[in-house]
Amino acid sequence: LIAMIFILFDIELIFLIPWAVVFKSFATAGRDLSTLIYVEMMLFVALLLVGYIYIIKKGLFDWSDRARLEAEAEGRALAEAEARRRAATAGRAARAA
Repeated sequence: LIAMIFILFDIELIFLIPWAVVFKSFATAGRDLSTLIYVEMMLFVALLLVGYIYIIKKGLFDWSDRARLEAEAEGRALAEAEARRRAATAGRAARAA
């Protein structure tokens, strides 16, 4: 999920900065497309907000001690499950040989 935050911020910056430069030139020139460009960017920002809301609902921004302990416990459980899976795979390979 941390990678998701990075991707959201990264995509936001990659598109918002050039858009702001182009939008300023369109708006000062008084072109009719400036309204369309503005609406399209607001839709894009709305989609990003949906991503941020999802991350908040998942509790990724909860960096309290309780959340850290829960994440560590989940990590240990995943590591144990992976170790069991590898042991089972190795056992099947040994029996097949």
